[in-house]
Amino acid sequence: MTSGERKKKLKIKIIVIVSAVVVAFVAALILLSVFGRVKVNGVYLSNKHIKRDFENKIMSTHTVFVEDKYNKFTKFKYNIKPIENRNIFTKAIDTVTGRNNNVKITYDVDVKGIKKTLKKDNKRNKKPKNAKIVKGEKLYKIRPAKLGTKVNIKGLVKSLKNHAENISVYDYLEQPKILDEDLEPTLKKLNKPLKWHIAYKNGAEIRHNFDTVKLVKGKVKVDETQMRKIIYKALATYDTIGGVWEFKDHKGKKQKVKGGTWGSTVDYEREMPYIEKAYKKKKSHDNRKPYLLRESPKHYSKIKIEVSIPKQHMWMYKGKKIIMQSDVVTGLPNPKKKRQTPVGVFYISERKPGKYLKGRGYKTWVDYWMRLTPTGVGFHDAPWQPRFGGNRYVVGGSHGCINLPPAFAKKLYDKTESGMTTFIH
Repeated sequence: MTSGERKKKLKIKIIVIVSAVVVAFVAALILLSVFGRVKVNGVYLSNKHIKRDFENKIMSTHTVFVEDKYNKFTKFKYNIKPIENRNIFTKAIDTVTGRNNNVKITYDVDVKGIKKTLKKDNKRNKKPKNAKIVKGEKLYKIRPAKLGTKVNIKGLVKSLKNHAENISVYDYLEQPKILDEDLEPTLKKLNKPLKWHIAYKNGAEIRHNFDTVKLVKGKVKVDETQMRKIIYKALATYDTIGGVWEFKDHKGKKQKVKGGTWGSTVDYEREMPYIEKAYKKKKSHDNRKPYLLRESPKHYSKIKIEVSIPKQHMWMYKGKKIIMQSDVVTGLPNPKKKRQTPVGVFYISERKPGKYLKGRGYKTWVDYWMRLTPTGVGFHDAPWQPRFGGNRYVVGGSHGCINLPPAFAKKLYDKTESGMTTFIH
């Protein structure tokens, strides 16, 4: 084969190869442009069915409202033609490189129509509820704010103008004007005095309540007058002198009597400043015993004395065992004379072997004196009495004391001791 023939053959070969490459390239372009994919708004679509795929894969996921009933007032707008009209080379490049093509999607909205519908819906929707401070069990608490179902039409329409999508009317509900956190500082101030208390050993308690601590026009008001009443009521539980007492008489029968000196009484001059100081510092106290001027023993004495005014008789006894007894003369029963013997539960507060008893128009010496009251009522011998018991007290009654036969008075004095319980009824 000559040199010329070889060159001619090589040339033909090159032409065939180039032609094959060109044909393959064109075929590839055609295949890519027809069967390839283009990325639009981040989603791959078929080059062959751009519009159909755009509507099915992209537009089908676009909604203005979550609640479909309102979507009838909106209509989407977009222009897909620039992507549809791409040439074969552009389609091939998009397929190979995977570059993204953006299509701007907007919508028109019938503002008047949607406003009208929302206003109609709002007529049956509930308004939001503000948070509110209300009474709890012992403290005030916050009743939480609630949204209700009323729609903030103005805010929703503003979002429509900004072409927001996936709007839910529940994201545009009218907001309460007062939220829970807005009331927290006031609640703290309101409950501060309510948390303070003084609890006494007997179960009585000094504590603010909803009548003494109130919220008036947004400000905490404490009713000091009512609080003082609560204080005195609690302390009164320790002011038991003169109260109703139950006891067992010399026969073991239960009896009740009101009055006397038995019991306790509060030392208000010491207890009130203590309470005021504790309240000022908001320092609570539990199981407290108040300052007392007098405190009776927890139990009656084992050996007791009983005086019956109607029977004009007295008994010293232990349980059902009578140790000693005697007729007596008690005070003159005429109320106008003011010489009656007081009734109630007493205790012997003073014992003296000899004492002058003084009063209006008299001064009398007695050999045995056993005091029951601070005003001068007690047991003592009365040698001037012609007799004891019966109705002697009606005409010859004492000035309130329990008159005793002299010999019995000595025996009684020897058996008594300070603090011994005495029942007079």
